[in-house]
Amino acid sequence: MKKLFFLSLLTFLLIFTKSLATQPLVLAGEDRYETSFKVNESLNKGSDALILVSGHDYKSQVIASSLSEKLSSRLYYLKDDNLDKRIEDLAKDMRIRKIYLFEGEKNFSEDIKNKLRNLKELEIISLKDDKDQIDINRKYFREASKAILISKENYADGISAVSLAINKSYPIYLIDENNARMIGENLKKDGIKESIIVAGPSSLSFNLEEFFPNPIRICGPDRYETSLNLFEKYYPKSDSIVITKGDNFADAILSGPVSYQNSTITLLVKEKLSDLDFYNLDYKRLTVVGGRLDRVRKKDYDKVLYLSPHQDDELVFFAPAIREDLKAGKEVYIALLTNGEKTGAITLINEKLAKDKKIGPIELIKARNLEFKHSCMELGIKKENIFFFGYTNLAINEKDVEDSLKSLRKKLGNDILIKALSPYKYELNRDHSLIGRVTKKFAIENNLALYLFGGDYNFKKGDYRAIVIESDMSTFISIKNALNYYKKWDPENGFYAVGWHSVPELFTRMEKLRGSIIVEKINI
Repeated sequence: MKKLFFLSLLTFLLIFTKSLATQPLVLAGEDRYETSFKVNESLNKGSDALILVSGHDYKSQVIASSLSEKLSSRLYYLKDDNLDKRIEDLAKDMRIRKIYLFEGEKNFSEDIKNKLRNLKELEIISLKDDKDQIDINRKYFREASKAILISKENYADGISAVSLAINKSYPIYLIDENNARMIGENLKKDGIKESIIVAGPSSLSFNLEEFFPNPIRICGPDRYETSLNLFEKYYPKSDSIVITKGDNFADAILSGPVSYQNSTITLLVKEKLSDLDFYNLDYKRLTVVGGRLDRVRKKDYDKVLYLSPHQDDELVFFAPAIREDLKAGKEVYIALLTNGEKTGAITLINEKLAKDKKIGPIELIKARNLEFKHSCMELGIKKENIFFFGYTNLAINEKDVEDSLKSLRKKLGNDILIKALSPYKYELNRDHSLIGRVTKKFAIENNLALYLFGGDYNFKKGDYRAIVIESDMSTFISIKNALNYYKKWDPENGFYAVGWHSVPELFTRMEKLRGSIIVEKINI
């Protein structure tokens, strides 16, 4: 098992470090107990005490970790039923003067306690009830003027707050409806001037704020956003990043001392390390605490395929990204899935044409595709890399999209990065959402790399972090030139300014400098 784990870890390091300019330090063991040793081996500052806490008692871990600097201690996780020989060896070190054993939800056997007593002075710190956390914080944080409050039951939001507590020497309290009043009264007695609530209102109700001195709330729609908001408030200029998996509480709590050493806040990511991209941060040092972040970045793709639902979407959503890919030397392909037949523009166009020159649906589709082709070529895409599928807009279905994807995959292979529009909840366009949803499902089922993009018209409503690819001046000029094909009125040569007649307000907005917005990554 260990051999398999370390082989996987080695593979992880080899793949991941190739994809980053900043080589990460990975502190991960086979389990949380091993990880606690890896973390402590990385710490530079000396200590003269050990903090021992159950590997499964998260509430005690929170308080114990917040005290690690105050007690000049290293934090280790203990199994509930036996004492690791390595812990015994550490305790025998002549530099260690004392052992702090935290007991909360988990009790250690008298056998373990006696073994520890025979090694060094042992202090048992009880965290059985709310009075205990008040007493322990009062004892060790007499000078603190601020306190951190997290939910006692739904403490996912509060994971990152542990690193803040260590960095700032703030006490941390676990709060619920039953203890809020009592803890609030004691905070006031202890001279706490500000209460930093790190929890969403579903975890700690707004109604509880009245009990605490000068409450401020820091939270996001989830634990990941909360960790970023803490980082941006307290350490926005830090060039060191410490990350851990957001659903692995034990590893996340161990990251606190590492964040302290790097003068930063722990950031939480989901399943893959490339989730860090969505925080849009510049950094010089990166530390990863804990394992199971095994869905690593894949290689840099040489071929990129854009899926455009309609004519003009290549400009509205993708143009800066297309230009960036072309500048990077990538082979860029684009597929137009619908024909744009259903538009009120045909009425406006025919009003301008002589009776014998009026156009029908076939001429309209040809005109729309002509605008699209020239727009793509103006951006720099080769003519032979532009594909047309011709499904009717507002009528395209899931099978149509899947058939298109199968055809493109057969033509271009699996070694390609697909870029499409996101089906996220603020996307109101029926075709955009449908194509995004089917493409996402197809990418997941076939292990294909996928970027999903959103629009700036609903970006501010979103509850996600996004990567924005800004337009530079050359891209802006290219977009302006491409836009002109959608405005071009030259009926003799098949140009009817269909795009302009369809959505003039969109083209007016497109004339301003803007960017492409990536809202999600799949398999990358």
